[in-house]
Amino acid sequence: LNWKGRQLCSEAFSRIYKISVKQIKILTKEVTSGVVRSFHENTGSMKNVTKTTADEGTLMNWYRVNGQDHPT
Repeated sequence: LNWKGRQLCSEAFSRIYKISVKQIKILTKEVTSGVVRSFHENTGSMKNVTKTTADEGTLMNWYRVNGQDHPT
């Protein structure tokens, strides 16, 4: 959506749910930043995973799929 479309949507939403447009913008900003933050945290932690850990995860998944407990 372009800016005008987003504004119309937020105005319609605010009328339906009795929320101010300003509150919706703040909420949208919080949700967006939360999604971006969690994405960066996840990709950051994925980069830090060692090959051994990844292999261990694959092995644990194999045991889980085959209905066995992973020997720890």
